[in-house]
Amino acid sequence: PRRHGHGRDAAARPGVQGFSATRSDASDEDWTFLFALVHTSTEHFSREVGRIATVTEAVGEKGISAESEGLAPLIQERRDAVRNFESIHLVSFREKILMQEPKPVDRIIPLLTLPGCLMVTDARVYFQPCDLNNTGEAVLSFELRSIQALYKRRHILKHVGLEFFLQPDARVNNYSGGPGAGFFFAFRDNSQRDSIYQLIARECAKAAGAPRPEAPLTLGGKWEPEASYTSSIQSNLNALTRLWQERKVSNFEYLQHLNTIADRSTNDLTQYPVFPWVIADYDSPRLDLNNPATFRDLSRPIGALNAARLEGFKERYKSMGAEGGQQVGIPPPFLYGTHYSTPGYVLFFLLRSAPEHMLCLQNGRWDSPDRMFISIRRTWESVLMNTADLKELVPEFYSGNGDFLVNSQGLDLGVTQKRDRVDDVELPPWAKSPRDFVRKCRKALECDYVSEHLHLWIDLIFGHKQKGQAALEADNLFYYLTYEGAVDLDSFDAAERAGLEAQISEFGQCPRQLFSAPHPSRNGPIQDSAAVVP
Repeated sequence: PRRHGHGRDAAARPGVQGFSATRSDASDEDWTFLFALVHTSTEHFSREVGRIATVTEAVGEKGISAESEGLAPLIQERRDAVRNFESIHLVSFREKILMQEPKPVDRIIPLLTLPGCLMVTDARVYFQPCDLNNTGEAVLSFELRSIQALYKRRHILKHVGLEFFLQPDARVNNYSGGPGAGFFFAFRDNSQRDSIYQLIARECAKAAGAPRPEAPLTLGGKWEPEASYTSSIQSNLNALTRLWQERKVSNFEYLQHLNTIADRSTNDLTQYPVFPWVIADYDSPRLDLNNPATFRDLSRPIGALNAARLEGFKERYKSMGAEGGQQVGIPPPFLYGTHYSTPGYVLFFLLRSAPEHMLCLQNGRWDSPDRMFISIRRTWESVLMNTADLKELVPEFYSGNGDFLVNSQGLDLGVTQKRDRVDDVELPPWAKSPRDFVRKCRKALECDYVSEHLHLWIDLIFGHKQKGQAALEADNLFYYLTYEGAVDLDSFDAAERAGLEAQISEFGQCPRQLFSAPHPSRNGPIQDSAAVVP
């Protein structure tokens, strides 16, 4: 747009379509704003603005709920417009395109889905963003030979995701993130996802020339065919469990790998990696790792650590009655209506290191200061006492230098009702600094007591006590929508499906179940084969 003062020539340039608007500012001087539309016609622009204005009017009449419904067709049109991959984006003219047409996908990053299309050549993988917001985003690409691992993923409890993990020294075009990047894409359906997995596996096998040496969890290292994907997971998981029992893999590394196999990803806050609270003492001046009283009971879920609170959950479960079920429109009975891992819980802990994500989640505002992550001790007390707080931890408690505990950006997080300003997180007396806190948490996670009991927590989160009758007997039963297979989302109309997907995304998802029998103890007999869910 160009602005012309009163009395100047405000005519449009020859050959350029446009329109003008006039206003009067505080000094009563008239201004004419002349818009030259370079990429579209005035008619098309006016029509699109009119459609958006209609949505705005509907929101004014019906409320904010009308916004998503009104904008959906406009957004879908732009998503569908990504039908062709523009070959001008190829890094080398020698590359051979291996697909007749690109696959429409969403790139999944924290709290956002970026629509676009995926194209594979004999040398690289390309993601061409949809021009949804007219921002002209650059095409992202990386070499096939830089792929270290390739995982099939769930997204909103549907098997449509694919996540790439790259070598630490991989070069990614038009990406500003750190080394060893991971990229998560959600496809339209399972068959499209599987066809791309097969294609990339074949091409990586050609590029490798020979089977690669595998780390315990580098699925795709041998680039086996589709039929053996499940057996690859099982064999890698069995091998990993043996390495853990042999003390060749630490507790932290083992949990990190279990999260990865169970579809947990740092790219998807609805399925962020979950780690246990292991320390129960946040008052002593010294952390005594030889005292069993220092530790949380790892055989019990968070909701069952307080007997009195658990009794209340059980009474509610009984009051729901056995008649609860989807066939009569009533959800099945459950013990816990809130989950141990949700986007809100993840960002509760990571507020100071990822404030932009919290602002996105909270519609541009901070949460109430009294509900923020203020103190380690207060947070532990809340998960013991509060009926609406069952959160486990994030991996940052056991790895890194504790930056997530420090308000290094000087964020104005407000003042509590007691007139205390929210700043750095208050640490327990036994921690000298954020770095020391993380170091001691990690030391606790790797200590003998936790090593002897960690398999019991694995049974609850990743194992045979995760769902069904075993979960009920272990006081570990959550709301039905947190479990895979609870509903067939494709059987609902668009409005109902959107509502269910919102619930699943916002209120937590259980990890993929990995074990169908009790997990072996780290100190028990070395097992050649752990019972794995097929």
